[in-house]
Amino acid sequence: MKRMLGLLTLLVCLIPTTTIGKLNNLQIEFEEKRASFSTLYDSFENQIKKSGVYTETGQWTRQFIDAHPVFENFVGKITQITTTKGGGTVSVVIVSSLSKIEVEYHSTVSKSETKVYNQLADLSIGWDVSFSWTPYPDEDTGIKEQSIKERGMVANPWFVGKLSEVMAYKKWDKQVEYYESGKVYFEVNSADGKRGGKGVGYYESGKVKWVLNFVDDKKEGESIGYYESGKMQWKLYYIDDKTEGKSVDYDEAGNITDEDIYKDGECIEKCEKYD
Repeated sequence: MKRMLGLLTLLVCLIPTTTIGKLNNLQIEFEEKRASFSTLYDSFENQIKKSGVYTETGQWTRQFIDAHPVFENFVGKITQITTTKGGGTVSVVIVSSLSKIEVEYHSTVSKSETKVYNQLADLSIGWDVSFSWTPYPDEDTGIKEQSIKERGMVANPWFVGKLSEVMAYKKWDKQVEYYESGKVYFEVNSADGKRGGKGVGYYESGKVKWVLNFVDDKKEGESIGYYESGKMQWKLYYIDDKTEGKSVDYDEAGNITDEDIYKDGECIEKCEKYD
């Protein structure tokens, strides 16, 4: 099981390309649907029809939060952070512009909510953030809102809820390594120069050669290698960038050809290849 020790030493060419990062599909679904109600509302001149859209918007929103009571890993920009005298509470506004309308997420955090309060203390207005937030339900509008007028509730919603986590949002770059032929050899996301998430290695044919996971630029968790046929070639595990536990090699028929036990990156048991 020595192949992984030098697996990432072949660096033919490394080119970072900026990507938008990992956006939450649930957030996109929610905000694009809300934007579609805004477009429909403005398409009518008749106030009765406009009010019908307002009612439909509230009903859909309430159904959405019944199915998704917590909005996890949403992204947006902090546009306001204010405190009461002495800093007992913090009011924060996070604005998302993923759709045709801006959606505002409002929350008030008390000093006793230590985790979120301290997270906000490390952030500033204008920062892009990732956050988790629980909406306060409302019978008419679906989610409690700061907006007063009917059109504002549809076209520029100011939602009110409880913030449970907020942190600086990392914009990911995709790092790509190439064979001399120009075909992709390896690709992984990175932020601030550190690899994160799933990394994938490829045969020159374009088929997957191996898959591994990075946390804070270190290999972590299960890693699997494949024959070009797509069948599993090996499986091993990493903890803190070091091989740990059982690692197994297979032939293309699925038979085990090697089985080793690792600790802190060193083979400690069954360190001989099968006959």
